[in-house]
Amino acid sequence: MKAPLFLKGSIIFFNALSIALWLVLYKWYSLADHYQLNFFAFDKIPGHFSSPIIQGTSVIFAVLFLIYLGTYFYLKKYFSLPLFWLVMILAYICALINIHLYPVGALDVYNYIIGLKIFVFYNHNPYSISLLSYPNDPATGFAFFNGPYPYGPLSLFLSLLPTFFTGFSDTQRLLIGLKFLNLLLLTGITLSIYFFHNKQKEGLLGAFLFFANPLILFEAIGNVHNDTLVAFFLICAFLVLKKKPFFALPFLLLSSLVKFFTIPLLPILFIEAKRHLSKKTLLLSLFLSLLLLIIIVLPFWEGGKLIDWLLSGTTKAQSLSNVSLYSLVREYFQRNDATKETLTIIRYVFVGLFVVAIYCAGLAIKKKNTIIDVSLGLYLLFCILLTVLYSWYMIPVLALIALKPTTRGLYLLFSLTFLNLLSYPAAVWAWYDVGLPSLKLHLFLACFLLLPIIIYLLFELSRWAKRQ
Repeated sequence: MKAPLFLKGSIIFFNALSIALWLVLYKWYSLADHYQLNFFAFDKIPGHFSSPIIQGTSVIFAVLFLIYLGTYFYLKKYFSLPLFWLVMILAYICALINIHLYPVGALDVYNYIIGLKIFVFYNHNPYSISLLSYPNDPATGFAFFNGPYPYGPLSLFLSLLPTFFTGFSDTQRLLIGLKFLNLLLLTGITLSIYFFHNKQKEGLLGAFLFFANPLILFEAIGNVHNDTLVAFFLICAFLVLKKKPFFALPFLLLSSLVKFFTIPLLPILFIEAKRHLSKKTLLLSLFLSLLLLIIIVLPFWEGGKLIDWLLSGTTKAQSLSNVSLYSLVREYFQRNDATKETLTIIRYVFVGLFVVAIYCAGLAIKKKNTIIDVSLGLYLLFCILLTVLYSWYMIPVLALIALKPTTRGLYLLFSLTFLNLLSYPAAVWAWYDVGLPSLKLHLFLACFLLLPIIIYLLFELSRWAKRQ
């Protein structure tokens, strides 16, 4: 079907406008103007939500989403290869602008940098000491996590790659290097989505859904989260599961060695891999996975102490209160002076719920439900039951949905994109302008992240129950 000329011109105009909108955000939140301000964030803008900058940011985020939404449905109905490439080039320019944004949404990247420097520059095991152990290091002034490195060891090795070009002397140069690494990873994920669909139109639409997503650009490049690495290896695992299943388990293991959120997907993928591989080949795949695990973990092992250090760092990182179901329940009981034993019981209850979820996921795979749908549901359950849940945890989620878009998946993708972008200025308004106390603040923000996930999971649960 041929599109009306006016409609086609409007799509080009508004996608070009998105570049201008990102440039306005660059003017307000540029790395060059703010890198000397420790812990700069949205809430540091004078006047908070009364500020024209925060109000303007809200409008820009909403308009960027509407442009993205309209472009997707236009391409779906009036697909044109030249227009697709033009839109993707414009999206790439937006990504390059994000490279020069200060990580205004979260400062986790500075924890990555100081952990990397402890490992390479100071020649210490970053899992054995606090990330703030070197107060005179320039990067420590931006880091905030007073505990051992809370991420997987593979994130350290891969974060080394930009240092061959940036060195360690300039923290902000290294930050930009990590942003370029994430841009390359996003490109790799986008290509994997395209190849997953055998270079068909569906693959191009999926590539647009992922790469042109303003939340992806903001979280993966603007805020430089290592969840981009998690998503890269996760999507590669599903691509090779379809093309060369021997490598599926090793790729998924690599994903879990960046951040441990994808570990629960390993038994699910194992069940699926058994359908495609002979027993001998499956054993060889498991052997390769074990070999990779030993090689990556061994430099930090120190007689098994790594496990305790990882548990310590991860527990501390997840001890903050936020918007997951687990976090909200825990915070409620903490506010009511619950004992340590009560909080431990609550933790075990949520772990038990997730174990049941893994069992149900295994049943779903055995009954030949789609591996991507099951993995998406299990990952979401892990996030809401066992983590505190942040918007950047959704980078792998949006990648999985783009890999296999369904009506329900698109609902989740669009709602998460729109609401999570707006959650940043909404948090400033609720905390500083309204003065909501912590628990009420998190309940309010749960509407932006937790609520759409729960709605999606309830729909999936009803469909699964009907099939039984």
